[in-house]
Amino acid sequence: MRNSAGRIVGLCYSTNSKDEKRVNAIYVLPEYQGKGVEKMLMSEALQWIGDDETVYLNVATFNEKAIGFYRRFGFETTRNMPEEFRDFGGKMKVIPETEMVRKGK
Repeated sequence: MRNSAGRIVGLCYSTNSKDEKRVNAIYVLPEYQGKGVEKMLMSEALQWIGDDETVYLNVATFNEKAIGFYRRFGFETTRNMPEEFRDFGGKMKVIPETEMVRKGK
């Protein structure tokens, strides 16, 4: 998503294949958070995937703000994921994740 000056202020990466329906990531610049950009991106992703489809996502377990956001779109917590190490510029970190699902209609 771009602002009126053409600057990218947010993006959503989703998968819509036969075997996988998933919202992989939503990123919004801090100064645009809470202004409806996240909602527009999620709405577009879910529309693209389809209302009849069951959609999965993973979220950092400690990110209560994101979990609340996803709940407003009908996602429910299913399970905590096994911890994985992530590489952040040569520094390995563990980010605990929770899986959430939105059942198709």
